[in-house]
Amino acid sequence: MARPPPTVSTILTKFGCTGVKHEPYEVVRRIKRWMRRVGVGSKGRSPTGVGPALKAAIASRIGVRASSIRLVRCTVVAYESRLRRPFVTARSSTQGNTNYIITLTAEHRGKKLTAVGEATPRGPLTGDPRRHVWPFLTRAMDHLHDTRIDAADPEACLNAIREQVSALAAIAREVANRPGGPMPLRGSIAGVETALLDLGARAFDMSLARFLGGHDDLIEVTASSSSVSRDLDEARRRLRKRLRRFRGWRLKADARPDTNLAVLRAMSSINRELGRDNLQWLDFNESLGRDAANALIDRIAEEHDAGAIAGRIILEQPVPAAAVADLCALQARADALRRDGLDIVVMADECLHTLQDLEALTAAGGCRGINVKVPSA
Repeated sequence: MARPPPTVSTILTKFGCTGVKHEPYEVVRRIKRWMRRVGVGSKGRSPTGVGPALKAAIASRIGVRASSIRLVRCTVVAYESRLRRPFVTARSSTQGNTNYIITLTAEHRGKKLTAVGEATPRGPLTGDPRRHVWPFLTRAMDHLHDTRIDAADPEACLNAIREQVSALAAIAREVANRPGGPMPLRGSIAGVETALLDLGARAFDMSLARFLGGHDDLIEVTASSSSVSRDLDEARRRLRKRLRRFRGWRLKADARPDTNLAVLRAMSSINRELGRDNLQWLDFNESLGRDAANALIDRIAEEHDAGAIAGRIILEQPVPAAAVADLCALQARADALRRDGLDIVVMADECLHTLQDLEALTAAGGCRGINVKVPSA
């Protein structure tokens, strides 16, 4: 008479897994090796239901999920990035910033994983008061140490990461002593979240895009943002060099309208010279009022009619963040002045931090562009 196949309880008891915590991958590896040796799972002796039942039993019997990522080391390092020349916007000037590198070391299925994120707190722009950034990040590292993240599948892992980010948000509110209102320390949280997402993607050997549910499609890449140049000849030289290599260039706008028009004329001229339709992108950082922004759009249309400015133009957040209705009215004005060879996109930036902000923008008429800035979202 054939011996009946072993039950899940028999297998777990044999390896001393009842009521004892073990690394799940070690338990599974030992059990699978034993099952192959004794012939369990071969034809005629397969224990019905042992596969899924074993996974569930390990989760309940040894106190951990059947597949998890365990964080064994969490560190943060601050570094200061100094610029060779001041970075100038329409609102301010800076010589550098302090960023933070978050490194997460974890174990998953017998392998060591190392993931990295970078926090780029930028004061009021991202809700990160300097005095609160380091206390929050060190608290976050302590919170994550020895944490387990469900890695049964990518979706479960993403949900577990969302839970951790929610816990980090609670810590941020406690550190900043801000129980309500806009989320504080957004730039700091984003750096830790990036490291967690990197860890999840590495656990499943996927690109971050695929881990998040997207695709590895090609995208347009613009040159890095450049600050306002007081020397237009220098700006032209830099424009020509960069527009040869990239499909566009994001330039910090000037508070002076004539300077911005001169830059757009230079961009259009270089595009004609190179035979390209490169993107012409000016970031105003809320530096214009409603009347000045309307006048700028009118002047761009006039310059186009005179043959001086043409192509695809982005005007990023020309008016204050609170003036959402004015921003949407600017897009409507630009659309009304649209011509063959001239397309002006008004982009929302500083007015967007949450999905509710996006819904409010859409309800007010919307814009044709949004800037999803991870540290400030």
